[in-house]
Amino acid sequence: MELESKTSINENSIDVETLFEEFSDVNMYQNNLYLAFQLHPMATNREIHRRYQQITVAKNIGAEIPVGKMQWSGFQSKNETAQELLDIFEKSKRPEFLLLQKFFWFWPEGDNDIFLDKFSDGDHETIKNLWVQQKKNNNFTAIHNLAIYYHLIVLDRCLKLEAMDHNQMKQIIQLWHLIYDTWGTMIEREEIWLEVNRSIREIDDVRLKTGFSRKIRNNLVKILFLSQARCYLNAIEQKRFEFARELFQSMQWHAHQFPQGWEVIRNMLNLQKERFSLVIQQTYGFSNKNGAEGLKYLKELLRNSQWFFDINPLAATEIKEITNEIDKDLFYLSKYCIQAYDNATERWDVIVNVLDKLKKFFPEWEEEIANYKTEFEERLATNHHFLTSYHQELPPEVKKVIENASKLVNETEFEQSQTVLREFFQKTQHTLFRHEVKAIYTALAFSLNHLASRTFNILTEKMKNPTDQILNVLRNYENNEEYFEALLKAARNGEIDYVKEAGYLYCQSCGDSLGAYDDHVVVEEKDILVIFCVFCFNRHQNQLIREKREIKEVVRHCFSLSKEAYLLNPMSITIKNNLDFITKEASFWSITVPNPAIKKLNLFPEEERLKKSDQPPIVSTERLSGEKKYEIDKNTGITVEKPVIKKDPEKPKVDPIKTVQEIAKPSTENQKKPQSDNKKIWAFPSAIWLIGLGVLICLFSIIAALAIR
Repeated sequence: MELESKTSINENSIDVETLFEEFSDVNMYQNNLYLAFQLHPMATNREIHRRYQQITVAKNIGAEIPVGKMQWSGFQSKNETAQELLDIFEKSKRPEFLLLQKFFWFWPEGDNDIFLDKFSDGDHETIKNLWVQQKKNNNFTAIHNLAIYYHLIVLDRCLKLEAMDHNQMKQIIQLWHLIYDTWGTMIEREEIWLEVNRSIREIDDVRLKTGFSRKIRNNLVKILFLSQARCYLNAIEQKRFEFARELFQSMQWHAHQFPQGWEVIRNMLNLQKERFSLVIQQTYGFSNKNGAEGLKYLKELLRNSQWFFDINPLAATEIKEITNEIDKDLFYLSKYCIQAYDNATERWDVIVNVLDKLKKFFPEWEEEIANYKTEFEERLATNHHFLTSYHQELPPEVKKVIENASKLVNETEFEQSQTVLREFFQKTQHTLFRHEVKAIYTALAFSLNHLASRTFNILTEKMKNPTDQILNVLRNYENNEEYFEALLKAARNGEIDYVKEAGYLYCQSCGDSLGAYDDHVVVEEKDILVIFCVFCFNRHQNQLIREKREIKEVVRHCFSLSKEAYLLNPMSITIKNNLDFITKEASFWSITVPNPAIKKLNLFPEEERLKKSDQPPIVSTERLSGEKKYEIDKNTGITVEKPVIKKDPEKPKVDPIKTVQEIAKPSTENQKKPQSDNKKIWAFPSAIWLIGLGVLICLFSIIAALAIR
């Protein structure tokens, strides 16, 4: 067998953990070299290479691949084409991979094992029973072959879950218990590992040391857990959730016997958490096109994932925390699906019903679900109240503007939505009735509230990003994991100065060496202890200061938007809750903002002023007088009703956007005249008194001077 060059040992060395994870696949036996090439387990390098040449020739001339020495009937290789077989050979050029291929296949009992030949011909049950009898006599070959056989059968069945019933799945779970028991026995038998060392010597590659046998022995249980974890994830993908639950509980049970399993379970659930995040994105995009189908998918996902909430109480605390995170992801998936359904259909009555059902799945989120439900109930009521009538039907042009603005909000065009409403209001404010103005103000308030929410959400996502220096540390950690862990231990033990004096201290961000007289800074970021040089620390601090300044500006902007929305629609519970939330955030960042408990904005100051004089409202007289005339507005493209109004005496223009204090400012011209006249009346006597007082002082001074003489 032609192997790679043996001179460059360090260049071709591989990470053992990565190798085991790559090897421990559900298809690990289907991709086995001895099954794919139909080889005898004792095949030499020469025989493997001869078989490789046969397959290469068959590929080049387009002929069928000739039959190998061992048929291995009953076991089907996943790789059927010549190119797929050659790819397996390329992987097996790595000596570690070839040794794993040898280990995870059947071993013969001596040079001529007739029983293994019968097994290869398809008589599996008879030979399996023979191995069971030999296992009782402590035959290490039988123990090894039984362990491989059980594992191979289980993985093969896990790939065919769609055609399996409940009883067959229970048999698979029982087989997993038998596998852990058999593999535990295999780990303890020294003869098996002496055989592995003999295989290492047969491979005869300088890159493969006998110490690799010890690594396989130490990680054999981990390989078993990894393969079972892949079966679990495969069951999730095939939507066999009950079987996945049984597999998960089996892994938990055996992790108490083999503690290495807990690490695999943690990684598996983290991977499952990432897959849920992917499902969130896919469902959100899918639901935007078809909201009803997205909501249906959500219901199915929640129903089949209910077992996550009934996790085995014997599980480790870390596992429980991960499942809680998955629980949280499921909840936010629900919110995304509901939001997508809202954008696609605006059927808020359906959403309210779905939220009622979600309470059963997420009892710990009951308060947030209740708030979310209140928002949709309010939107449902608002939609009915404002877009139909205020006890009167809205004019077509007003209704059309509000509907266009609502559509822009759903398309996240919040600024454009506000522009449409404001421009329409500025042009028509003196011709609108009270309920029409309220409808426009309510639509504008919801647009402002959505803009504030989106701006704050963008800020929240940005706050999760670490600084550039922390990112550099995380990148460096991947290639210097052992050094970083040793440095962390030294920092916690107060031994950093000794490390610096020895010349082994480096900045974890830029990698510069820190000498005995160089300053360093220790920073603790989210349970990570980082050592910076002064330059990197200053850059880290400056970036944090800039981000904090930006955060404050965004929070102020969000507060001003929410405040304006609250002024326009103070009856909205959602807007009030958002304003309170942003106020708390502003307090957290030490930002001074006005008290949100603001007086209600008077939308109709002119009407309030006219009530005192018992005059009819001006807007009302304008709308009811004159003939109606229609024309198309050039800016908005809306058909606007233009009444021909009889000219009334000019009246002062009033802008209802101003605050109550500015609008209701009383006229003081009539009061100033009498005040100024009184001042003129009293001005002359005051001057006479001053002159007289001056004359008296002069007389007294003259008399005093004469008296002294």
